[in-house]
Formats: sequence, C-alpha cells, structure tokens
Amino acid sequence: MFNWPLKLRQQTEFCIPKGPSFKFSGNVCFSIGGTTISLRAPRHSLASPLESIRPHNINDFNELRMRPWEQGKDEWLYQNFFRRQWEFYGPWFSGYKGNLTLDITLITRSDEPDSVSFFRPKVFENAISDHLKMEYSGDIYEGAQEWFAPVDWRVINTWPSVASTFYAKPNNKVPSNHSPSHYLVFPVSNKHLIRVCFDLRRDCAGSQEEQDKQVGMAEIEQLSSDIMNSLHIELSPEALGQQAKALEGVEDAQLSESFLPIKFTTPEQDAEYEQHLQDEIRTQEILNS
Repeated sequence: MFNWPLKLRQQTEFCIPKGPSFKFSGNVCFSIGGTTISLRAPRHSLASPLESIRPHNINDFNELRMRPWEQGKDEWLYQNFFRRQWEFYGPWFSGYKGNLTLDITLITRSDEPDSVSFFRPKVFENAISDHLKMEYSGDIYEGAQEWFAPVDWRVINTWPSVASTFYAKPNNKVPSNHSPSHYLVFPVSNKHLIRVCFDLRRDCAGSQEEQDKQVGMAEIEQLSSDIMNSLHIELSPEALGQQAKALEGVEDAQLSESFLPIKFTTPEQDAEYEQHLQDEIRTQEILNS
C-alpha cells in the first residue's frame, strides 16, 4: 500500500495514515546551563509550512532571550530550542491526513522568589498547574472549558529529577478545532522547566470521536512515543547541587501519582453553560414540534 503526498482521490473509508519511520531518526543533542538533553527524531518534513528550529549546541542561562508567552500573558517567559513537524499521508493517493509537531521549550516564571525551586515536587506540580491555567483557561465556549488538562498523568521515576508526562485533550462536548497535545515536563534548574510538547493533529472535521471514525491516530501516537522514549537528560553539577539543596528536609520527595484535570471555569461560567444547554433543548423541542 502506498502512502504518498499526492492526492488523486477522495477518502471513502477509515484509514491509518503513514509518516516517517523512527528507525531512520538522527541524533539531536544540546545543553542548557550545562544540562545535556538528547533525543532521536526524523528529519523535518520538507512539505511542512512550519519553520523548523535547531538548537545551539551549548546554551547559557545568562545569554537566553526569554520572552513573554504571548501578549497579555507575561507571567511566564519562554524560549524555543527545537521544533520539527512530520506529515502523515493516507493510502492510495488519498493525500495529506495529519501531522505531528514537536516543540521543546524552556519556560520560567517572570517573577519567582529565590526560595522556590522546581526540583521540589509540590512546587513542580503547582508550576505545571499554573502554566496549564495560563495556556488553556482562556478557551471557553458558552461557559464551558474547551480543554481537559492534565489527562493521563504519569510520573517518570527513572529520571535524575522530578518529571511527568500528561495530555491536554479537547472537550468533545463543545465545538472546536483543537487537537490533543502530549507533554513531558522536567526541571533543569531551580527556576527553569523544559516543556516537551507533541501536537497530534488530523486533517478532518468534527470532534475527536468523529475524527476517530475517519483517520486513525495510531501511527502519529507511535512516532510521538518513540521520540519521547528516546529522550535522555544528564543534569549539570550545578543543577544536581541545586536539587540536593532544594530537597533538604523535604519528607516526601515523590510526585503525586494522580493529578486530576483542572477546572478552568468559574461558577458564573458554569451557570452560563447550563443556560446554554437549556436553550439548546428548547430550540430542539421547537424544531421537532
């Protein structure tokens, strides 16, 4: 079966698109503040409209150009270090069906007390919660939140620091063009987190459940898992020293095994959504009468 970019026919049935093979991935390695980050990833898709980002081999914290997350959201600063996108195509000349985008970003709060360290489990979890609220709480439809995050929270116990993976998933009960994102987050200093984000996107309309009936996500998910599993970090001596000092006297140095999705809406927004549902029911009753 051929999975080529050229589109000569319309898709008429469920398909599982194919993308680049992980076994042909190249090595990527760079350091931030002396901490080494390495992974394997395929080459950036030539057909992608997204510009790739290649990191410098060595990056010093004092020379970074951190910028506000976006206009009006300056409580978090960031710098992109790595970006690639891979396109996926359907069988028998059915064309483009989706893509996987990987962003590796350094994030930090714009104003963090010196006494706070992301190496402490509770501080780490609170930072993830605050960043997710900053990123997703503004996406509201008729009073309902458009995202659930974190979902499928998993603690990585084999890394040299606290680390976790989780998803941000669209709310299927409200219309949107969102696609799920898979995250891996870990600290590289008292004040800096690495945010690894895989955006898993399909080129079809409808909710995620409706898209599941048209285009399978298995191959896109598999490539993201293969790349994520290839990630490896070696904390710098300075980061190890910061971590040791931060954990002094901390009785519970483990992350929570569960982390329920955050409620992004207010009571007023909940009431707005309830009213919206009632209006929808009344409208449907009128149409059926």
